[in-house]
Amino acid sequence: MLGVCLLTVARPSPRALADAGGSGDYGSCSGTGAYFYQDNNYNGGCLRVTGGLDNFADVGWNDQASSIRLVGTSFVRVCLNSNAGNCRTFTSDVPNLDVHSYGNSISSAYAWDTNWGSCDGRPGAYLYWIETYQGTCLRVFQDVSNLANTNWGGQNQNDKAKSIGLVGISYVRVCLNADAGNCREYTSSVPNLAIDSYESSISSVYLSPPPPPVDTDGDGIPDATDNCPTVPNGPAQAGIPGVGNQTNTDGD
Repeated sequence: MLGVCLLTVARPSPRALADAGGSGDYGSCSGTGAYFYQDNNYNGGCLRVTGGLDNFADVGWNDQASSIRLVGTSFVRVCLNSNAGNCRTFTSDVPNLDVHSYGNSISSAYAWDTNWGSCDGRPGAYLYWIETYQGTCLRVFQDVSNLANTNWGGQNQNDKAKSIGLVGISYVRVCLNADAGNCREYTSSVPNLAIDSYESSISSVYLSPPPPPVDTDGDGIPDATDNCPTVPNGPAQAGIPGVGNQTNTDGD
């Protein structure tokens, strides 16, 4: 008869995994993020999610959360299945997840801020740190005028993007400077921003085209460059005494 030797490997407790610091998207309950507690009313072991965590089972936290506290963020999307399956969103603290039928049932979660967050499959411009949509990812779903003000997964996102994936949208305007300075537009995903000299250089992102310049008289010449911004320029003015054709510069 052959002898069988069984090796038992101790599995770290959820609290130990959380306190170990995590991967950048999760870790100990200190700082900004969505705090998941094992007990109601924010008690017991705690796991902080700061970006996206596709499978709580990977960190020993599957189906364990009983309450959620939002610290320095105002949104969290929690899902009954791994990889963002069967989800709902909370915008405030939840002392008892049983009230929402989510107690001890969460398998994945995604936290985000007002304009940006985790790349969790929802619509937006996905900014990747590596070409061909690889590496750290930030989802922008509203205009961000200065990426230097974004901290996601414990990392600043300014001048980091090397590729852009458009998910559920067909337009993005990215700028080398904050506040829409030196921009270009894309209407499809961009696997390598280096082709356009925008690699690791994006400082602001907008999901809609810029407004057209003001043209008060509707003659097609913006007020900023119109020599007569309140009267349409053109040949029709030529017969007006003392006015003449304002598209000319000789005063006739």
